[in-house]
Amino acid sequence: MIKCVVVYVALLRGINVGGNSKVSMSELKSCFEKLGFENVTTYINSGNVVFKTDKRNEEELITVIENKLMQFFSFPVKIVLISLDQMEKIVKEMPTSWSGTNIRCYVSFIKKPTTVDEAYAEEEVREGIDTAKKGPGVIY
Repeated sequence: MIKCVVVYVALLRGINVGGNSKVSMSELKSCFEKLGFENVTTYINSGNVVFKTDKRNEEELITVIENKLMQFFSFPVKIVLISLDQMEKIVKEMPTSWSGTNIRCYVSFIKKPTTVDEAYAEEEVREGIDTAKKGPGVIY
């Protein structure tokens, strides 16, 4: 039987910022491995985790991961979960003006149940300075 796996990125919110909510990447990797995920990789000290799983129910995955993080680190950690397919779409729809620029460009990943429209309405865009564009689950 062929096992169909999905590659996900879990973006952890608010860890290792200003010395608060410290999480070592080796412990974070171990936490995800204990959940049975495969090919777990962390990225620098950011709290971004790439992993593979055959589970596809994203809402259930988020709940399971957030609960395990709470047990493992003893403080609540919220995540945004993005599949490789979703990430490719986000990259594909990036503003073309970002290509070759030397200015800072940011992507805000929106955590459900908040919608992109709701988050966008809260953006403070300074005319002539900032730009903002809605994307698939993100604001550029």
